[in-house]
Amino acid sequence: MHTRIRRVIGALCLAGTLTASSLVNVAVAANPAGWGASASPTPPTVTNGQPAGFVVHFQNDGPSNISQLYLVSTTPAGAAFVTAYVIDSSRMAGYTGGTCNASGPLLCNVGPVNDGQGFNIQVVYTTPASSGSMPVAFEFNTTGVPSGKNRSHGDSLPAPSSVALISSTLDFFGFFAFDPNNTVAADDQPLTNKNKQSTKAFGPKSGIQLTVGEVPLINFGCPNDPLRTRPCFSQWSTLNVDGGTSFPNGFKVQIGFSHFELPSSIDASNIKFIHVKDGANPGTEVINNECSSSSPAPSELPCYLAVDSGNDVIATIYLTENGRINGW
Repeated sequence: MHTRIRRVIGALCLAGTLTASSLVNVAVAANPAGWGASASPTPPTVTNGQPAGFVVHFQNDGPSNISQLYLVSTTPAGAAFVTAYVIDSSRMAGYTGGTCNASGPLLCNVGPVNDGQGFNIQVVYTTPASSGSMPVAFEFNTTGVPSGKNRSHGDSLPAPSSVALISSTLDFFGFFAFDPNNTVAADDQPLTNKNKQSTKAFGPKSGIQLTVGEVPLINFGCPNDPLRTRPCFSQWSTLNVDGGTSFPNGFKVQIGFSHFELPSSIDASNIKFIHVKDGANPGTEVINNECSSSSPAPSELPCYLAVDSGNDVIATIYLTENGRINGW
């Protein structure tokens, strides 16, 4: 009798387990062996409502080949999917390039990824209008279905990331310049006693991050005056064009100096600049060479052109390196 009761109870428990598993379609699995993934915002901070980019990286360290891989994500609240495309498949010999959906949500069909292969995908979203942050739940998997969407099988590896969002201010503007017709980052409100400096960077190409802004002199201090004749006098104009890449053919930056910060002895005829480089070739240089034209040859760089605008000075500086610039 006791044996029969135990058998009945066991059968009922088994039936209950099967019923529950048929109703709740959930799979829990460890990260697949050899898979590596990460995602980085480009740039790390953008002006809210502007495009933000993410470089999403995947590496298969084996020992197994992956017959089919996808990159997926749901679109963050308040954001809009813009585009996604492979930007680096140099570690995938013979790779012809995956395809990504033209509209959201994000779905990239990467295809097979063999042992030792890896790649990067650029993803672009228009960010929400509010400040704060925008997290994105990127995931690589073998099904093409985002996590939580009734997925019951397949391998997966999350690569979460987030970009900081700040409201437009007098002293910062940042975005990912994916549009060839919009490659200018400008924090260029009119010069006043409250906005004593403005900065504008002209991206030399699209598909890059661009940020500009100004910070007080006290934030960094002034390097030793190479000629020891006069000190720095302005805010620092900071710029990040393509994450610190060098541009041998140059790119253009325009800085407006209000007469509220210009020393009385400085005007367009004698202004110079200190450039602290923080990109591929760090160091400090004095820019005191006037360009021969508004399209200077690479051999002239760095150089500048300056004009008086009333009591203010507008300087156009042609650089090959990122960093920060101070009037001198």
